[in-house]
Amino acid sequence: MSAPPTTAPPRGKGAAAVTDRRRALAGPGTAVLMPGSARIRHGVVVAAVDDDGNASRIIAYALANSARLRVPLRIAHVWVRRGTGAGGLRMPRQERIGHADRLLSAVLHDFVPDGERPMTERQILHDEDPAHALAALSREAVLLVVALNSDPTASDALPGHTTEGLIGHTVCPLAILSAARHSVTAPDW
Repeated sequence: MSAPPTTAPPRGKGAAAVTDRRRALAGPGTAVLMPGSARIRHGVVVAAVDDDGNASRIIAYALANSARLRVPLRIAHVWVRRGTGAGGLRMPRQERIGHADRLLSAVLHDFVPDGERPMTERQILHDEDPAHALAALSREAVLLVVALNSDPTASDALPGHTTEGLIGHTVCPLAILSAARHSVTAPDW
């Protein structure tokens, strides 16, 4: 199970706020809870997943909070035009949609207990900027759960592009989990 959330420093402007935010995100095995711009009482817990090694931890954390808050879980994935397949080959649009559907099916089957699956929602979004799509989705969520980054070679202290784009731009609170240090690819599903 995930570690309990810690509260990040208040949002601010300038280099000190960015340094404090990165320091708060750096702890291994932790979840940082960033406040949203409003309090939503009814909605869903959104687990934003990608085809990296973070899905199991994101789902476990989101499931625990979904049960605690007594709201449904929604697993979401954002696909973008620049999608690539194995070997870096560009995939046609219909394959990227199929890739997203297979990803959500695999995550649902692998990480959501049998009894929870019928109540779990799935959502595939399309946007050139995943942070933009997830920030819009945060309007109907009570909590949005993401990983710090998707790059297995990235620093443990630096948020990825999507997470950085979400910080300070969500309506609901944003839970940021430390990132896994390995990558899973589509052929592994």
